[in-house]
Amino acid sequence: MHNLVVDAYSMQHPEDCCRSAKSYAAHLCGLCCAIELGGDPKLYWAIPRWLDGKVELEKPPLLVVRGRLTIADIGASADADHPAQVRAWAANVWEAYAVQHEIARAWMRVALGARRSALGTRHSVLGGVSRNRAFKTLPRRHHPRLLPTILR
Repeated sequence: MHNLVVDAYSMQHPEDCCRSAKSYAAHLCGLCCAIELGGDPKLYWAIPRWLDGKVELEKPPLLVVRGRLTIADIGASADADHPAQVRAWAANVWEAYAVQHEIARAWMRVALGARRSALGTRHSVLGGVSRNRAFKTLPRRHHPRLLPTILR
């Protein structure tokens, strides 16, 4: 939940929190991972591993509208509804970034070592990794055929 709060807040305040292309990519990919891939920690931690070291990135233009919900709309942390409120806020921020979803998905493919297969066929593999090894690398529920959004 903490990472989701940090990523949503950062993407609503990129002038302060996403000054570099790397930090922008980290938080945009973090939202992508949380919203589209269920926030699996193994997938999430692929992002900082990818960004550790020299990575050439071009920072996308900052958006003017970054979601209608803000951190101020989230109830106190003692509320039983708090996790649902955070998820709704993050989903709203992610939706505001719809024009950059393809950028985030492309960066996630790189972070996960995935690449596009020809027309998304049934036999899609992770970038240069054999089919059997790909199954062992990703958690069962993130089998390549079950990642339709990220592998498009």
